[in-house]
Amino acid sequence: MMDLSLRKSKENLGRTKERLRKLIVPRFGGGFILETYRSYHFFGKRLLSHEEWLRFLGFSLLTSIVTVTPEDQENIHELVADYRYIGHSLIRGSTGLRITANGFKTVLPTVVAIV
Repeated sequence: MMDLSLRKSKENLGRTKERLRKLIVPRFGGGFILETYRSYHFFGKRLLSHEEWLRFLGFSLLTSIVTVTPEDQENIHELVADYRYIGHSLIRGSTGLRITANGFKTVLPTVVAIV
C-alpha cells in the first residue's frame, strides 16, 4: 500500500497511473488505485517480503515527476508518493489504509483504476 500525493483530478490520475506502470508494476506487480476524500492510494495485488517492501518504499520515492527547466532554473519535482507516509511507514514497520467510514471520515475508499 502507498499513500499518493497528487490531488484528485482526471489529469493527475492519468499521471499517477503512468508513473506506477513505469516504476512500480514491472518490479512489484500490478495493483489498484483507490480514491478517498482528498487523495489517491495504491494497493498491490500481492504480499511482499520484508526486503521487497523496503525496495517498494524506495522505488515509491522515485516516482516523482521531474520537469526539466532551463539551466538557470531549478527543475520542478512533483511528488507522486507521499514521502512523509513512507517515513511513518518505515518507523511503524507497516503500511495501511482504513477502509471503513467513521466519525469525520465519511468517504469509503473506492477503486478508480487498475494498473
